[in-house]
Amino acid sequence: MLSKVFIIYLIIVLVYFQIHGVKNNKIEKLIFSICLPIFGLIITILSEVIIREDKNQKKVIVSTQKNKIERSKEFLTHIQSSVLDNLDIENYSKTREIILSIQSLPLRKQCEVCRITIWSKNVEISHISAVCLMRIKTYFEKLFVHMESYTDLNKIENIERYIHGLYNYLECKIVYGSLKENYINKLISLIKVLIEKNSECEEKYYYILIDECVKMRRYEEAILYTNLLIEKYGIHEENSKHILNLYYETKDKNTFKEILENVKNIPNLTRETKNIVEFWEGEKIS
Repeated sequence: MLSKVFIIYLIIVLVYFQIHGVKNNKIEKLIFSICLPIFGLIITILSEVIIREDKNQKKVIVSTQKNKIERSKEFLTHIQSSVLDNLDIENYSKTREIILSIQSLPLRKQCEVCRITIWSKNVEISHISAVCLMRIKTYFEKLFVHMESYTDLNKIENIERYIHGLYNYLECKIVYGSLKENYINKLISLIKVLIEKNSECEEKYYYILIDECVKMRRYEEAILYTNLLIEKYGIHEENSKHILNLYYETKDKNTFKEILENVKNIPNLTRETKNIVEFWEGEKIS
């Protein structure tokens, strides 16, 4: 904010000297020659401070998000463990309470719990779990009908919303067979349209596209968009996991080894990524 004030003030000074003719006034010329570099220095310093503060804030936000994700994983693991324990000792009343209490969780996490409890020997628990999964399935099916019938899929924001819905539905793992394949192909088509319409779309869409193409063995398309991803964002810790998986699946030894070497040279790798690299180094591509 202060840097903007100084810039505006400097513009006013420049306009003033332009109007009053700085060349014909020695005093004003002296003031001008002193003030200009001083104001320039102040603006540069303030800009650097602001940029550093923005970077620090972004780091804090990313760290906070990662912590939330980790806590969420721990919470879900605790719930799943509790469900399994109660099913093991046939404490069905407690299991029923847990199932009914998880409706505040994201749909994907609800499905993870219900996929465990639906196989319970207790008919009531199985029924409640089946109803919960059917409710989630119905929600997504209605969302897709609404998107196709009542929204303009030429708009980027609507395409993104549709992609998120399809991806979350597939991640819930409650659709199978040819229907699942149809949804994956639809997801691939929509992301390709999004990338075509919005060259600045988020990197995560490339990840989803590459992974889904690999699942459907559409390797040529996966390689095409992987090359676009590398050209646009380079190879870094996050996208390397998806790229390595692709070239492992395609049995392309040379490219796989080249990518793996690039990943090893990335500075400040997390322990998780180092473990992944060590795993891939031990794998043999036949």
